[in-house]
Amino acid sequence: MLSRLSSKKTLLLFVFSFYYLLIGYKLLRLGLHGDGVEYACVARNLADGLGTFWKPYLEDYRHPVFHEHPPLVYWIQSLFFRIFGDGAYFEAVRNYICSGG
Repeated sequence: MLSRLSSKKTLLLFVFSFYYLLIGYKLLRLGLHGDGVEYACVARNLADGLGTFWKPYLEDYRHPVFHEHPPLVYWIQSLFFRIFGDGAYFEAVRNYICSGG
């Protein structure tokens, strides 16, 4: 009986390890990639008082008014910046809350 119990634990450990190696590490990595950096900059600018809800601001030379996506997402993210600040785990927490947990 004892050897059978330990083999079940070994199998579970193998399955969870395999899952983490294939999929789980993507959920735990930190940072933004690609256009997420641009969107975070727009939201941070809104949190700092640059731009408005209907005219989000990114930068002067390329996008003085940033109309690449609907502004509600930037506004929600700017609220998170105002409340929690910005840190290493900020995006992961915000994405978790906004996706419904």
